[in-house]
Amino acid sequence: MRNDATFETDSLSLASFIVAKGFKLESIKDNYPKKIFVFAESLELSFFVEEYQNLGATIEPQRHFSAIRFLKSVLHSKEVIHVQ
Repeated sequence: MRNDATFETDSLSLASFIVAKGFKLESIKDNYPKKIFVFAESLELSFFVEEYQNLGATIEPQRHFSAIRFLKSVLHSKEVIHVQ
């Protein structure tokens, strides 16, 4: 059975936290003037998002910085909308 449920955010900070925690970026939607980061929904992802929103999240700084750089490079790529 296929699960098509997704989690979407327009927050670069939250998206980079999610990527740094090891979740795969599924796609980016263009919702001018913002971009929407799309991830596959899961219980584990929901836990980390709630932890982030409650200001209880921790992440190794270099992983977070690398995730930000990755997302920015994807955003600035002219041909991006789906990430493999």
